[in-house]
Amino acid sequence: MKKNIIYGCMALTLVSCGDASEENITKAAKELCDCMDNRKETREESEFLDPIDLDILDYGFCSLDVASKNIDPESEDFGKAIKKSCPEVFEIQQQYIKESIEE
Repeated sequence: MKKNIIYGCMALTLVSCGDASEENITKAAKELCDCMDNRKETREESEFLDPIDLDILDYGFCSLDVASKNIDPESEDFGKAIKKSCPEVFEIQQQYIKESIEE
């Protein structure tokens, strides 16, 4: 019984360490694009938020969901998927990466 539990935990660990599939990356990119659109719409509708550029902050917020799916939101593969799904967000991703490196 103990061995089965240990083997089960080892199998889950190995699966979770693997790279995300292209299909999962594409799906996560579309979800991130939707999240970015929703946050932008919310800001535009609100009279209380300053009309400053919050795209980088929004990307950081939306990328948390991507990271929780074991996908690196700063990876080249994810960038390619974003470029296909929503090219305007690709530029934000590149700026986000640049600013995270500078810090």
